[in-house]
Amino acid sequence: MSESETGFSLEKLYDVVIAPETWPDMLNDIARSSNAVGACLAAGAGSKTLIARPVSPDLVEPIDDFINNGWHQRDLRGQRAWPLFRKGQTVLVEHDISTDQERRSSAYHNEWLRPWDLPWWGALGFTLQDQHYGLVVLRNTRQGALTHEDMRPLKILQPHLARVLTLVDMFSANRAEVILDAMDLIEKPAFALNAGGRVIRLNTRAEGLVRTDFRLSHGVLRALLADDDKGLQKLIATVLA
Repeated sequence: MSESETGFSLEKLYDVVIAPETWPDMLNDIARSSNAVGACLAAGAGSKTLIARPVSPDLVEPIDDFINNGWHQRDLRGQRAWPLFRKGQTVLVEHDISTDQERRSSAYHNEWLRPWDLPWWGALGFTLQDQHYGLVVLRNTRQGALTHEDMRPLKILQPHLARVLTLVDMFSANRAEVILDAMDLIEKPAFALNAGGRVIRLNTRAEGLVRTDFRLSHGVLRALLADDDKGLQKLIATVLA
């Protein structure tokens, strides 16, 4: 499928690897190619949704609201979509995950989505290692509901999105190594986490803490004391939101 068919340049997608400041414009181009208000990348964390910033310009305020007012912790779309993506589905639209009745009456649709006029959703699922991601596009009332046919041109992006995030992770990992080494030099422990909240690197000082104050459970950092762990998990969730 060519750029003329998708309405989007793959070259711009790869530009974000060396020029991360172009993420908002690139996502905005994807949204416009789908006749949508905006687009963003999301990562699944259980049934919760973590939004990868930055997002396209017209979604900045709605996504701030989504995070700051706790909608990411009661994300109806995420609760329905992530299990379907894990089962192998790659394209979902609003009609796949919510009913007419829910859209008329649920707090999620009426207290968060309605004020921002973002009733229509579509997502392209893809995986990187064991992490599930979604390219999300959102439409307003005037633009109308997204269909599977509307989402079809975006499917060309699936392998490219995975490659781009792999490259971004490589660059981020190199930067993380420099930061972790610097923290070692000033004798401070430090952990590097991925988008799913799992520890991917830690410095020498942090390795000592894992033996005395913390433990790693399938990559998740846990405090040994229950009360401390509650505070730690809240802090991690805040950082990742």
